[in-house]
Amino acid sequence: MPNVSDIPSPWTREVINFVTGHAPFPCFLKRFNLYRTNHCACGVVGDPLHFATDCPLIVSFYMTKPSDHLTEHWWKSCLSNKYSRSKIIQLVNFLTDKGVWFKLDTGIHSNFQAVTRTLRSISAPVTRHS
Repeated sequence: MPNVSDIPSPWTREVINFVTGHAPFPCFLKRFNLYRTNHCACGVVGDPLHFATDCPLIVSFYMTKPSDHLTEHWWKSCLSNKYSRSKIIQLVNFLTDKGVWFKLDTGIHSNFQAVTRTLRSISAPVTRHS
């Protein structure tokens, strides 16, 4: 049985919401019927890991995506790293403020995959050859 510590956690509300999956994430809102679907506007399940690692709508908050067998280690290292925690705080604050942008309107048919490919080709890094 794990030991419980009475030392206060240095985590902020945003980090706790990210870890628990609460707050502005579609998968959380769907659980309580506050939203029609658990998917992000890009069509993938809108959980915290998706928003932090591979949602094409918020590239500026990206973190390195873990392989499936290293996901638990990724969570531990993110939460112990001060820089990663600050990115998580910025991400949750951004989603809280701009959350409407990331909700999928099921009444509108859109070809988001084509838009994503176009955006990626436009924003592809330029490599210089000598």
